[in-house]
Amino acid sequence: MKFVRAIWKLLVGIKDVLVLLFMLLFFGALYSALSAKPAPVRDGVLDLSIGGSVVEQPSRANWSDVASGNRVGEYRLRDLVQALDKAKDDGRVKAVALDLGGFTGGGQTTIGDLADAVRRVRASGKPVIAYGVGYTDDSYELASAASIWLDPLGAVLIAGPGGSNLYYKGLLDKLGVTANVYRVGTYKAAVEPFIRNDMSPAAKQNAQALDQAELESWKQTVKQARPKANVDLFLTNMNAAVAATGALSAMTAVVTVAKAVGFLGASVALGTDSARQSTVGDAPFLAVHLAAEAGQPLAPEDAIEMATLGAARAAGLDRLVGSLEPGKRADLVIRRRDAAELGPGIEAAHQLVMLGHGPTADTVLVNGQVVLEGGRSSRVDEPAVIAAARASAGRLAARLGLGAPGRWPRV
Repeated sequence: MKFVRAIWKLLVGIKDVLVLLFMLLFFGALYSALSAKPAPVRDGVLDLSIGGSVVEQPSRANWSDVASGNRVGEYRLRDLVQALDKAKDDGRVKAVALDLGGFTGGGQTTIGDLADAVRRVRASGKPVIAYGVGYTDDSYELASAASIWLDPLGAVLIAGPGGSNLYYKGLLDKLGVTANVYRVGTYKAAVEPFIRNDMSPAAKQNAQALDQAELESWKQTVKQARPKANVDLFLTNMNAAVAATGALSAMTAVVTVAKAVGFLGASVALGTDSARQSTVGDAPFLAVHLAAEAGQPLAPEDAIEMATLGAARAAGLDRLVGSLEPGKRADLVIRRRDAAELGPGIEAAHQLVMLGHGPTADTVLVNGQVVLEGGRSSRVDEPAVIAAARASAGRLAARLGLGAPGRWPRV
């Protein structure tokens, strides 16, 4: 029994010592935290990274947004203006950097107040530099008050004010729903989506007047900040504006870069993101035409290589596809030599790119398997599929109440 008591006293003593040590560590850490002082601010640049929108009052965060991490950043206008005004008078701040890479806007009034604060900093003799990977209406209006830096691969997209509306009258009619609306006056467009299928002339006049006023205000702000910028020309004729600066248009730049990196040994591939309008086989044809329009001629042989070897290398599949070699997959397109568009057959590469489109394909092999033979698919019944698609389209048109197509020719 004495032995058990001795063990118990030993355990209690160890517990008391551990508790005491924990309390000493806790209060020591608390004292250090309360007595700690931040490192002194030295001369440098005030970096304002605005990764969201500028608002008068940020909205309250929901727990779901906080937990998911999908909440879009909101920055209080008053806080940003106060920071800029203090930077203007703080001798330790030598310059201000505006990181607008994630900036999503804030409206003309808000942007105007923030731009005024930027101009006050510049008026004090301190440089303000705005940087972004791309600029839109609001971000360019804010950046125009500073020195603008743009990522070499960035872009400027000025869409202007405007938008689109949804109209439900046709849907309500099909559902048998009647919307009873009472309104007085001409410019009462809030209820139009329930009683019309389009915008009324009065609503269109009202929207155009408002959008035009906002656009004129935006142009006036930008012109005041950057008098040498020909804003009107950029908004009405972008190609002419770019040419006037002596710079390359977007199309010319793309073709020039593609040819340059190709000559340096990099892989340049051709593809499409809209197979419904242009297939992968049309890509060389479109590339040659776009290059010629941009004033950077592209040889058909180069276009063919971009669509085959270049595409395979870019996808990391050059050991499997891209050329006819032993050990690679047998992916092959055989075109008809008797097709009129492929005659007379003198410049094979030129005619293949410029004239040899889908209808000239006779046989197609994918990994050694014939999927097209005699110009028809060997895997599906094409007439049956086309007939089923037409029947389905007809049923859908009837269900939507679409009328018969217009008559042609109209004579």
